[in-house]
Amino acid sequence: MVYLNGTPWQGLSENHTSVPLKNCGHLEKPLNILIEAYTEFPREPQPQYHGKFSVAEIRCVDQVLHDFCFDIQAGLETAKVLDPNSRQYQTLLDLLLEAMKIIHPLPDDPDQLRRSVARAMAGYRKGLESLPSEPGLGKLTLTGHSHIDTAWLWDLVETQRKCGRTFSTVLSLMEFYPEYRFSQSQPQLYQYTKQHYPEIYAKIKQRVREGRWDPAGAPWVEMDSNISGGEALVRQMLYGNLFYEQEFGRRSNVCWLPDAFGYNWNLPQILKKSGIDLFVTTKISWSEITQFPYSIFNWEGADGSRIIGLMPPLNYNGSMLPRDLRDHWDRIRQKNLLDDLVYSFGYGDGGGGPTIEMLEIGKRMSNMTGIPRCEFGTVSEYADRLLSSVDRSRLPVWNGELYLELHRGCQTSQARTKWNNRKSEVLLRDMEIFCSLAFIHGKKYPNERIVPLWHTVLTNQFHDILPGSSVQEVYTEADENYLKVKREAESLLLDAGQAWIGKIDTRGPGDPLVLANTLGWERNDSVSIPLKGSAQDFHFEDQNGCVIDHQVVGEGKGKSVLLSGAGIPSMGYKTLWKIKGKKAGSDSPAIKVSKNGLENRFFRL
Repeated sequence: MVYLNGTPWQGLSENHTSVPLKNCGHLEKPLNILIEAYTEFPREPQPQYHGKFSVAEIRCVDQVLHDFCFDIQAGLETAKVLDPNSRQYQTLLDLLLEAMKIIHPLPDDPDQLRRSVARAMAGYRKGLESLPSEPGLGKLTLTGHSHIDTAWLWDLVETQRKCGRTFSTVLSLMEFYPEYRFSQSQPQLYQYTKQHYPEIYAKIKQRVREGRWDPAGAPWVEMDSNISGGEALVRQMLYGNLFYEQEFGRRSNVCWLPDAFGYNWNLPQILKKSGIDLFVTTKISWSEITQFPYSIFNWEGADGSRIIGLMPPLNYNGSMLPRDLRDHWDRIRQKNLLDDLVYSFGYGDGGGGPTIEMLEIGKRMSNMTGIPRCEFGTVSEYADRLLSSVDRSRLPVWNGELYLELHRGCQTSQARTKWNNRKSEVLLRDMEIFCSLAFIHGKKYPNERIVPLWHTVLTNQFHDILPGSSVQEVYTEADENYLKVKREAESLLLDAGQAWIGKIDTRGPGDPLVLANTLGWERNDSVSIPLKGSAQDFHFEDQNGCVIDHQVVGEGKGKSVLLSGAGIPSMGYKTLWKIKGKKAGSDSPAIKVSKNGLENRFFRL
């Protein structure tokens, strides 16, 4: 990270090796430059490579020469896409050669060099007007993007630093490229930035107000949807868009999940009811055998809900090479239904997003022969345009899950994390129901303590954490976070339970026992409760005086009582009383249970 006068300015990486400085030639006071660096080991050992910081230079860029170099680079890269026997190829090559002939080669006269380059550039650009993009090639909406895994080969703390480096780089380049538009998903990343890089976050909010930075993608993180529970998936959309609304004054109607490992059949229903209109992924194209047949389709869920699905053919970390732009268009499967497609470009996972080179080449692809017409824009702008123009009645219907034939092993690895996730989902739901009941009885609802617990669970549902594809440090951290959730949620549940259960009239013939049911149907399951006091001479009755069958199990201090068929109403409770003395039907002598066996009148096991 590069800091200018103490303020984060830009990240440095192998993709971003220069730092543009604005108005550096007219400084009224010294510019303090601080570089924060660290040693990163490559994924595969490369002992022959020794990274070394040896020199730093301040350079003044000649804008004329700079622009001409990118003109020529864009032209040469475009020529590689064209048919060598075509008129377009031969005309473009002639224009490039003619431009180079005009340049004055002598380095000892920079003014003459600059003038000759300016003439060459003017002639070259004039000639390009005769080589526009062909109408049949459609249009690409170029969206700057940096896919940042919330955790993967690094932990959550490193993700926070990646946000600082990446987002500062995006903001730095926006100072020099007014046409630059950037879309970023995952409210969790914004929250990290708000907490750890407030200066960067303030600039992001300003760019959002200008329409140049797009908070796109409703989910709190780009979550897994195969293992995450239904309520948690709803909360992904709820808390994600709630954050956007509170921080930016807007919501996202896009579910941006380009990299998750398959998508379950219930998502269309959840997305539709969450105000989401467009689902976007690229990952299903990674399948090993079966190729998904559509680029745009109606995705129908298990209940019949439909949402438009969009599957751009190339990866989400696009380059700006003309061959990739053309390939992106060529791979569209339904060009009769889709003549405008989003193209996200930029390095992800801490690579810093789009580069100067990408932005310069992108500017030159607005009307280039052999390439779809290109225009900078955001995911949200593109989504609104697509949703208002597409004829949904003509779209094919995909009724089922979106299954990925890759990464299948993730569904069965890191079992402890999957177990902790499910236990946390159930605990949070029960705790919220208890807190709601306590609220009805006058207790303040502890929303400020509950929401962070959900944030933790939702973050751990990121598609590289919950499935099991991250490094071990991630799961050590996840275990610690799940434990914190468990302790806090159990504390809230107990506190709320005492508040509302204390309002119940439990006067009766013995010691009261209140059984609660947080599910939507009557429960007649066996209930296990710790046994306090003597294991003999007691029975249980309900409010009607009916005896509830029970059985003492275990030995010593570990004894407990199993209650059978209590009949607890849905989303309600039932009060029983433990009464001294035995009563017919209160304890079946048919079987004895010990630590090591079972025994009845016929068998001993």
